[in-house]
Parts: sequence; C-alpha cells; structure tokens
Amino acid sequence: MRGGEPTLHFLLGLAGGRGDPLVIQFGRRTRDQILSQDDGFAVETFLVDPATGEGLYAGEGLPRILALSGDHLLLLRTDPFPEVEVARMPPRGRVIQGPR
Repeated sequence: MRGGEPTLHFLLGLAGGRGDPLVIQFGRRTRDQILSQDDGFAVETFLVDPATGEGLYAGEGLPRILALSGDHLLLLRTDPFPEVEVARMPPRGRVIQGPR
C-alpha cells in the first residue's frame, strides 16, 4: 500500500533476458479507480538481472515495453492516443525516457 491506500497490482508483461536485463512491468490501480470503473492505471517497471536475480525498481515514467530484440525496443504509449513505437536501446548506463 502506498500512503495507506489499498492498491491492486497485475502483471502487464515480461521482456528481455538472454544476457540482458529482464523487464517486468506491473499495472497498479487504486481502490478508488476500481470502484469508479476508471480504466487508468500506473505502469511500474522493474529490471531483473537473470544471472543473479537482483532487481531494480525503474519507476513509473516508462512506457509499456512489449518486446526487446537486440538493441531495439517495441514500446506502447497510450497518451494522448494509442501508439506503437520502435526505439533503440539506450547505451548502457543511460535511462529510457518516459512519456513525451
């Protein structure tokens, strides 16, 4: 719970692996969003090292990552309208930019 408010988490997707970090994304909805039938949810992103199992919380500002292939990402953005984007993986040590 964040700030005492009950929340619901659900798995949105997994991508990566094979030597690259595993990207795990969860959706998070508050009780109020569920009761009001609001379709919105926050996307929480975690990176996990497949060799060690160590994880890192990457935050809420990233778009949905649908797939990783080589140095390319397939991203899904929904605001202000649904859009699929093919992006290049940032160099090691750089951060993927959140919503534009």
